[in-house]
Amino acid sequence: MKAKEEKEKELAELVKEHNASILRICKVYFPYDYYLRKDLYNEIVYRIWRGLNTFRNDSSVRTWIYKLSINTAIELSQAEKRNRKKMEVLAELADRLSGEKEPLSDELYRMIDRLSSMEKAVIYMYLDRNPQSVIAETLGLTETNVSTMVGRIKLKLKKFKEDENANI
Repeated sequence: MKAKEEKEKELAELVKEHNASILRICKVYFPYDYYLRKDLYNEIVYRIWRGLNTFRNDSSVRTWIYKLSINTAIELSQAEKRNRKKMEVLAELADRLSGEKEPLSDELYRMIDRLSSMEKAVIYMYLDRNPQSVIAETLGLTETNVSTMVGRIKLKLKKFKEDENANI
């Protein structure tokens, strides 16, 4: 138990000491998307925690955290670009195959674009009238996770809409 507490304390100290650098890296890679920055920040902190036991002191802790943070940012940034392209291609293909007018407004698409990759996947499948069981199976989630995420996503979208209306 002591080792776990010591590791948590060490993590808290490292994150506190290097927080500004981590936040700047997140802002550089995702300047316009708060939620992606938050996801990246959380992933960096997780990877620092995971790597504490394997850090060999070959370099300074500062250098190690920078390298870890930048590599994580690059990895997530590239993954986000791939996911975005896939979603665009799939949406375009679905439009062509269905021959129907797009049921979702551009405004809704802009708001959905502000969501994380996983949230986008959940809400697109939900809006396409997939049952929660199918969404859960497809995305590797539980039905409870899907239900909770859909509720939270709806609240986020509502907040985005309210924020846009307040800025008019």
